[in-house]
Amino acid sequence: MLRSSAFVFVLAAIVVASASATESTIFPGVGIGKVKLGMTRAQVERALGKDFLVNRRASIGGSQYMELGWNFSSWSVGFLKSGRTYRVSQVGTTLWAQRTTKGIGPGTLWRKLVRTYPGGLCTTDGNSLALPGQNIIGGYLEYLVPRKGGTQTIYMLQGLYEDKADPTKVTHYRVFEVHVRTPFYRLPEFAPDFPYRCAPGWQSTDTPEHVLKP
Repeated sequence: MLRSSAFVFVLAAIVVASASATESTIFPGVGIGKVKLGMTRAQVERALGKDFLVNRRASIGGSQYMELGWNFSSWSVGFLKSGRTYRVSQVGTTLWAQRTTKGIGPGTLWRKLVRTYPGGLCTTDGNSLALPGQNIIGGYLEYLVPRKGGTQTIYMLQGLYEDKADPTKVTHYRVFEVHVRTPFYRLPEFAPDFPYRCAPGWQSTDTPEHVLKP
């Protein structure tokens, strides 16, 4: 019985240690937890371990891009090759335990996000997770908050359907994923003339609508 209890204690300690490694702070424009923009692949593996999957590979601007995923891709880290070294160009999370120091992260509602981080850009197309050559799937909201120096934080939001009278109606938007990135490739959905940018007044509504230009 004593040996069994000791085993349970050790197992619990391992689980807690594993969880604490992913329950980290989101630093807008800088990184998430121990993973910072500009780190090498070796540094990221020391922080997150080597139990990852390769999510995708692509060529961007003549450079090789590779994205790795940990914990069923609740952590994702994109690397752009510079010379012989892969360095972090983007890090993302879907974990609800991860928040900025102001309490913003997966699970946060749209209005709270915009009040906490005003001055961002809003679009409804949902292209920022896609890389050149991939199929685009829209249907969600994106909010980009720039940081001095050029880095960006992008909050991805999905619609909530809480109107019992009309179950097809979106009543709120909620963050489901956060990306901290360098502008290593241009995001067309945030261009001023993009036809699906959020309509005027999006800062003060629960359900920003897109404007379809002719």
